Amino acid sequence: MTLSHRPLRIAILGKSNHIGGGASKVSELMLESLIGLGHSVDRFTVHKPPTDPGGRSLFGPRVSRAIWLIHSGCRGLFGGEFLPVELPGLRDWPSQYDIVHVNDHFVSVSPWTIAWLADRIPTVLTLNDSSYFTGGCLYPYECVRFEIGCGQCPQQGSMRMPVDVTRPSLLLKKSLLRERKIALLAPSQWMADQAALSLVIPERPEVLPYGIRRHIFHPGRRKAAREKFGLGADEKVVLIGASSLADTRKGVPFAVEAVNLLPEPRPTVLLLGHAAESLKRILRTRSIDVGFLEVEEDLADVYAAADLFAFPSLADNLPLSVIESLACGTPVICFDRGGTPELIRSARDGEVLTEVSASSLANAMTNWLQHLPASDEQRQSIADATDTYSLERQGRDLIAVYERMLHARNR
Repeated sequence: MTLSHRPLRIAILGKSNHIGGGASKVSELMLESLIGLGHSVDRFTVHKPPTDPGGRSLFGPRVSRAIWLIHSGCRGLFGGEFLPVELPGLRDWPSQYDIVHVNDHFVSVSPWTIAWLADRIPTVLTLNDSSYFTGGCLYPYECVRFEIGCGQCPQQGSMRMPVDVTRPSLLLKKSLLRERKIALLAPSQWMADQAALSLVIPERPEVLPYGIRRHIFHPGRRKAAREKFGLGADEKVVLIGASSLADTRKGVPFAVEAVNLLPEPRPTVLLLGHAAESLKRILRTRSIDVGFLEVEEDLADVYAAADLFAFPSLADNLPLSVIESLACGTPVICFDRGGTPELIRSARDGEVLTEVSASSLANAMTNWLQHLPASDEQRQSIADATDTYSLERQGRDLIAVYERMLHARNR
C-alpha cells in the first residue's frame, strides 16, 4: 500500500552509484524504497560508472567525462558547478515526471540547473553535504563565514582555488536558489541546523534520515564473518574504515595512532576502503586489508566481524557506514563532530568523544575492549535501536514530502 492515490513518476538525479561514495549510494537506496511502494522511478547519473544496472546515464561516457572535467574546473575557478552543461539532458523532464529529486549534486549538477527544474517541476534536494549553502566547501568545519557571506576562505588552498571567489559564489547561489520553491531535506539534525544559518536557505530543512537494507546488515552474520577473515572466536578486532582511508576529513590518522597507543596485546585491525597499504606499514599490530567493497553482503561481514568501529571523522553528515555498523551490532566510537553523534543514542551503541585526539580515542578503545566480548543479546540490542533506519520508513517519508510538494504546486 502506498501513500499516494496513484503511482508517482519520479526522477532521481545524482552523480554516480555506490562507487561514488555514500551520498551516491543513497540514490540507489532511494530508488529501491520508492519502487517498493509501487511508484515509477528512474535513477539518472551524470557520471555513470561502467557497471550500474539500476541506473540510467544522462550522457555517453565521453560527454560524461567532459562534464566531470568542466564541473571540477569550475569549482576551482568559481567555487561551484556554475556552467549548467548537464541541463540539455533534462529538457524533457517537466513533461515526463511528477517529481525530480536531486541527490548528490556535488560535481554533477549546477545551481542554474536546479533553479531551472524548480521553475518547471516540483523539485526536492537532499543536502548530503554543505556545498549547496557555502561558497564552495563540502564541509565548513569550524568556519562560520558561510553565515555572513563567505570570503577569506580557510579552505581556499585545499579546494585548489587560485583566487578566493567564495563570497561571489555564495551570493550567486543565494540569488539563484533562495526564492525558488525547492523542498530541502537534511539527513541529520546537524546538517539542518548548519543549513538554517546560511544566507542561501530561507528556512530550516526537513530532517529525513537515510534508510539501509536491514535484511543484509544484521548481527547474525558474526560467526561466519569471523571465519571468513580468519579471526579467532576470542580475538579482539577493531575496524577502521572509509571510502578512502587517505581522506583527511575521515580522521583515519587519529585511529591509527590510537591503536598504536593501546597496551599489548593490541587488537587486530580490519582496514576497509581504498589506500590501506601505507597504514599497514604504520600499524604496530596485525592488520587485514579487506579493500574497498562494492557488494553489501561482503561489507556487512566486515562490520559483523569487528568488535568495535573506530570512526574519528572530523566532519560527516549521517554516515551510512556508522548506521550499517550499528545494524550489525558493532558499537562505534566517534568524535563530537558533524551528524555522527546523533547515531550514538545510548551508552550501549558506542561513545562520543568531546576531545579530538588520538589519546582520547585510545582511552575509549581500551575501555571498550576490556569489556569484550559482547554477548549476542548485547549486539542484537544495538541492532534493534537502528530499526528506524529502514528503506520502508525512508520511502514513506519521501512520498509524504513529494505529495506535499505536488499539493502546493497544484494549489
